[in-house]
Amino acid sequence: AERALREELSLRGNADAGALRLENGSGLSRRERVTARLLGEVLLDAARGPYAGEFIASLPIAATDGTLKKRFVELGPRLRMKTGTLNDVKALAGYWQAADGRRLAIVAIVNGPRAMESGKALDAVVADLALAFNTDTMRSSAKR
Repeated sequence: AERALREELSLRGNADAGALRLENGSGLSRRERVTARLLGEVLLDAARGPYAGEFIASLPIAATDGTLKKRFVELGPRLRMKTGTLNDVKALAGYWQAADGRRLAIVAIVNGPRAMESGKALDAVVADLALAFNTDTMRSSAKR
């Protein structure tokens, strides 16, 4: 399975594929590693794939359900993200849908002894990215 995954990443030209470390594939191992860049590239590939709709629909919706039910109220349903937590790791990964329909993959990972304390800062970074992308998108549209 690992070989097949690496071959697929290589075929797709994922730049950080060499940084991937797998132990058992569950995502719960302290030995497994993935860069934010590689995870973002995988998310973008998934958004263009044949099961994109189903995959994106499976992610929690900001301010609506799952682990995001009480988070990102100011962003609403255009933000869909999966949360991840391990000892000393806190992460968010998913998509922001801009007003013009463009999709931004966002991956934010905090890895360190104070990761659990970073929740509000992590949310603020994600919100800032989404809003900046939305503003940049609107500026680009206005120039056309």
